Amino acid sequence: MGNLITFSQSSIIDQDCKELNLEFNQKLSDKQLQSFCQKICHLQKLNVLRLSFRNLSTNSQQKITKLLKEVATCPSLQQIEIAFDDESTIQQEIVQALNQGLNHCQNINFLEINFYCCDFWRYDKENSSNDSNVKSLSGLLSSNSNKIQSIRFSLFWISNSGLLMVLSSLNQCSNINNLHLQIGKSVIFVDGIQSVSQSISNLVNLKTLQLQLHFKLTDEYIKHLCEGIQKSKQLYKFSFTLPEKSQLTDNSIQFISEAIVQLPKLQLLSISLIENNFGEQSIGQILGESISKCQNLTYLFINLAINKISQDDAEILCHEISKSPQLNYLCIYFNKDKTSERFNNQKKLRQISLKTKKLIYLSISI
Repeated sequence: MGNLITFSQSSIIDQDCKELNLEFNQKLSDKQLQSFCQKICHLQKLNVLRLSFRNLSTNSQQKITKLLKEVATCPSLQQIEIAFDDESTIQQEIVQALNQGLNHCQNINFLEINFYCCDFWRYDKENSSNDSNVKSLSGLLSSNSNKIQSIRFSLFWISNSGLLMVLSSLNQCSNINNLHLQIGKSVIFVDGIQSVSQSISNLVNLKTLQLQLHFKLTDEYIKHLCEGIQKSKQLYKFSFTLPEKSQLTDNSIQFISEAIVQLPKLQLLSISLIENNFGEQSIGQILGESISKCQNLTYLFINLAINKISQDDAEILCHEISKSPQLNYLCIYFNKDKTSERFNNQKKLRQISLKTKKLIYLSISI
């Protein structure tokens, strides 16, 4: 991967470069863009282009379209990775310009979009959704459905109807193998969660899935999600994070356990479910057995902090996990609420876990 350069540094671009990282911001002048476009048409070996957009304004749209139109002339270019800065303010015109530019890139077979701009989705509660922005993104997904293989969304402040619209377009992207979906600060109903689940199951080539849901969930929501996740038979990396306090019960652990055991290629698993009601009965046996049956699992991270899990239940979980045949990285958080009695035997948990045959790294926090 090459160093990130600005357009004002176009003179230092090696004519034989195969990968190029560019930063695009509102300070880009017409002269700088023109100079770069004259340079890029001679990059016969350029295979990968990474574009980082920062602090864009609406008058950037023509420049974006022009840039991608010129980039499309590179005969060897097959991969474009696009990242929007976390603090960028992006209007629908920017997305439309991006879409128009990508239409010129007919030889692209790998397109990654990192759309982590929270404010883009912000909606007026009285009007329920920002339809124009959502439609713009949906159009971008639909137009490039055959090219997109990796996508990263931060859907904050999106309405339930807006989420349904985005997911409808996402369903058309059958070649996606990497999906990172973050949803938060929103009111999402059951049909929204069902659509997320359906979209996941429709992406038959999905290999890595990262879900971060920043809103309160119920057992019913987890059940619907897991119904889609367990159909992703190609998954080798799965990360599931709930940063917000919810009222999930042991039933949710049951649903998650039933899902992961259905993923035959799973190698990396990360589960973070803090501040719920787990441990009312016993989850160690249920979750531990499912994990031990993941024959290819090498990496495991579990965060069950601020729940009601007992020392005995934690020991059972560690004992079952120790049966994992390929596991070499294990990190577990059992931290309890400050008002609760803490675990009384961390050493025993470590001794049990160290029985894992191929373990290289172990961290247990109580």
